[in-house]
Amino acid sequence: MRFCLLLMFVSISMVLGCGGAPAGPKMYSVTGTLTVGGKPLEDINVQLIPVDLGTATILSAGKTDAAGRFAVVGTNGHKGAVPGKYKVVLARTNTPPPSSTTAASHDQSGAPPQQADLPFPAEYSSVTTSPKPVEITNQAVTLDLKL
Repeated sequence: MRFCLLLMFVSISMVLGCGGAPAGPKMYSVTGTLTVGGKPLEDINVQLIPVDLGTATILSAGKTDAAGRFAVVGTNGHKGAVPGKYKVVLARTNTPPPSSTTAASHDQSGAPPQQADLPFPAEYSSVTTSPKPVEITNQAVTLDLKL
């Protein structure tokens, strides 16, 4: 009898599978470096903002270290980004990362940051003006952002 119960439990477990919630969409590694005038920028959020925000389910961003290196992590806590077309948006690390309803970094007045306030070209502070498109396909991506 015990053997039958054990066999039934193992069979049900195999049919239902192990683990809880589904893993979610496949994410691919996105790493790189950020330099301005050949010098690395530290403590900058490198954000990947989907070109079509209406289809965004997971946003990704990473913080640069002292050497300007970064690796993005999704809002789901997994490393990388889901495949899609993005714009690279930069923000100081004290600027909150984007949400699904906020596509650009702005100060408290709602205005984009001024050029003098930023250690990088101001055009990179907004998804509407960022000149850097990125497409994530089914492979790891390395971004070398030389501004």
